[in-house]
Amino acid sequence: MYFGPKNGKFLAESITKGLAIGGTDGSYKDNTGACSFIIYDSIHLGATAKGGCMVPGEAEAQSSTRSELMGIYTLLLALDALCQFHSIKNGTFHGCCDNQTAIKKTRRKVNHRTVLAKNFDLV
Repeated sequence: MYFGPKNGKFLAESITKGLAIGGTDGSYKDNTGACSFIIYDSIHLGATAKGGCMVPGEAEAQSSTRSELMGIYTLLLALDALCQFHSIKNGTFHGCCDNQTAIKKTRRKVNHRTVLAKNFDLV
């Protein structure tokens, strides 16, 4: 994850005021997945946190949905790190993802059979 020297403080303020926004995207091609995210401060325009990674897993496990799920996961990790570092106890974040299947998978109730489902490690 990358953000400039003042951006972390600005993003923390934006989260506590409920004005932080962001999104994720995932890509899949040739049995390889990648993802990225951005957190944007709508108060101090230009303050952002950005990140991305290659999606872990075997080639046969890769998919568009898995890449999107990894993007959501890395975004949540970044938000958690910001909240912990800046001692944020309450706040709101508005996020976007363009993959309805990934969004639906994150809203499912987890049970023992779920661990046998595809991409269970990212849900």
